[in-house]
Amino acid sequence: MKKNYLRQSTLNVIQDFDFSDFVGKSGVAQLAVEVPGGAVAVGGQLVVDTAFNSGVSDTFKVGDSAADNRYGAAINGQAEAATDLTITGHSYSAQDNVTLTWTGAGAAPTAGAGRLIMQYVVAGRAHCTQG
Repeated sequence: MKKNYLRQSTLNVIQDFDFSDFVGKSGVAQLAVEVPGGAVAVGGQLVVDTAFNSGVSDTFKVGDSAADNRYGAAINGQAEAATDLTITGHSYSAQDNVTLTWTGAGAAPTAGAGRLIMQYVVAGRAHCTQG
């Protein structure tokens, strides 16, 4: 085995959102974070800072074009909390978008806000060398 001397930095992105981004779009995936080919998610959270108030339920999914729930499903949007994403080791062979899907039941929300935090590395992209 030949040692890999390349070192990748983790890239971080925070995508803010609020209820107005989803009005009339229940169940429709919204483009949230563009990732380049070679990207591998290594961490992340969906943070609800202000609870959504659709009356019956508000849930989120985090995924991509191939699987809309790759990183999370049925995340409660009516509770202020940080939910860790499920990291799968998936590697993107080409540019793609991480999506955020809100599904509400009841009246349209008049409150709700949060952040999608993603951390990823890009294979083959070196920021420095060691060894």
